[in-house]
This record gives sequence, structure tokens and C-alpha cells, in this order.
Amino acid sequence: MKRMFFLLVFVFINNSFSYFNKENIATSSGQFLKLGIGSRATAMGEASSVIVNDATSLYWNPANLTNINNNSISFMYYSLFTDIDYQFLGYGHKVDKNISYGFGIQYLLMDSIKHTDDDGIETGETSNPYDLAVLFGFGYKLSDWSVGVTGKEISSRILNKINTFAFDFGILSPVFNKFQFAGVIQNVGSKIRFDKGSDKLPLNIKGGIAFYINEKFILSSDFCFPIDNTPYFAGGLEYKILSESNLQVSLRGGYNSKSSISGFSDFSFGTGISIKDLSIDYSFLPKGDLGNTNTFSLNLRF
Repeated sequence: MKRMFFLLVFVFINNSFSYFNKENIATSSGQFLKLGIGSRATAMGEASSVIVNDATSLYWNPANLTNINNNSISFMYYSLFTDIDYQFLGYGHKVDKNISYGFGIQYLLMDSIKHTDDDGIETGETSNPYDLAVLFGFGYKLSDWSVGVTGKEISSRILNKINTFAFDFGILSPVFNKFQFAGVIQNVGSKIRFDKGSDKLPLNIKGGIAFYINEKFILSSDFCFPIDNTPYFAGGLEYKILSESNLQVSLRGGYNSKSSISGFSDFSFGTGISIKDLSIDYSFLPKGDLGNTNTFSLNLRF
């Protein structure tokens, strides 16, 4: 299994550079599918293909669903800007030591748009644009390795509603001498078709590494190859400043090189507190001249 994993990584990377380059920037639709989920992950620069262990695994790496203990409910609220809200609600369940599944919903809502005629005069009609993805994922443990798949039904509306379907595939290694590895392919599916044409989905291939320095300190990284942009790097760290049996407090930071916004937008910060089976997380995401954004997450384990 180990040999197969590294062979797949080599094949993906070897065949991807001809597709993932500057010439393909802004050539895909469904851009909301690229928005991260969960305040722990976003605080750590979105370097999360290895480390997530709750219902947000549906998004980051479905193989990680096997790391859920019993049940997990995750909720995130992300106010991007004054007129755009992004939310996630998901559930994950461990059936037995080998099988896990989960389902969830991603929802991006924008303020209503007033319709105008050819002369720019308002018609009195409005539209409520949104993007929506309904997710269902499955994870299976093969000895020490895990594999997973997430299916997603994608809906988008500006004036008219359009639909398509896509899949994510993931693999997660066991821990080797404090290191753990992951591979993920996101948004494999048919094109989004409009009245006058179609666009491909934002396919993304990721390889992840995490280094568990000790029980309190984690370093993580993802190397990402999106079809509609140049490759980029994501890195994050998490340090537990308090680690008791029923109370844990963590500080987090991250770096992500994909941002094209000026200023401090490559960096992210956050914190989290876990009280028994409830985790509350927060991340702060600078967006340069566009302002700062904040995300809040809740995760309940039972």
C-alpha cells in the first residue's frame, strides 16, 4: 500500500504540470468549492489534508472520516464580506473500526440582485444568487491505510439554476516515525453548463504531510495543483498551550501562497478551545485592501 501511494503521487504530479499553469487562471466555475471549511483548518493555512478528524473530512479528505470517533457534528459560519455569507453543516459517523460515512452541506449566499432592462432601468424583479453543494462521503480503513470518496451534488443560481455532480478521492497513510501523508483529488466531474457555453469544475490535486512533534505540537503542509491556477503551498502549525483530559486550548497559524491579494493575506491565525466533547474554533483571515474576515466553528463529538 505504501508503494502504491507514492506511485500515485508521482503519476499525478508528473501529468499535472502541463495543465496547472498561469494560462489556465480563471478558467473554471464553481469557485465556492475552493473556499475552505472549518476554523481549525483555515487558521492553519488550509494545510489540512492529513490532520482533520471530524465531519469536515468530507471536504478536506474523505479518507480521514475513518479518524472520527463514534459521531461528529461540525458547523462553520464564515462572513466573507458584508454581502456574502458562507456556511457548512456536516455529520460523520464511525460504523465500525474500518467503515465510516458522513454527509453535509456547503452554502454560499449573496445579497439579492435587482434586475434592470437594456437601458439600466430597474424592472422591479430581484434574484437571490447562491451556490450549494450537498456532500455524501465514505471512508474505509485498509489495514493501516485509509481511502475515501465524497460525492457532491452542486447547484448554482444567479438568474437560472444549474446543476452538476462531482467526486473527491482521498488516501491517508498511517504514522511513520511521527510523519503522516495524504493524497487528495478534488472536484472530479462534469462541466457546469450555462445557456451559452460551459466551464469545467476547479479540479485540484493535493499531497499532504504532517509532522507530529509531540502530543502538543503539530506541523502540517499541503502541496496543491489546481487546474485553474499555478501550484501553491500551504503550511500550518498548532500548539496546545493547555492540554488536560477535559480541557484543551490551542493556538494556530498558517501560510498559504495562493492568494493574489496584496498585503498580509498569505497568513492566517486562530485559536480553539475543547471542553470535553465540544470544540469551539476561530480563525482570522486578512484579505488586504478588501478587509479582514473571521470564521467560527463548532464541533460536537458524541
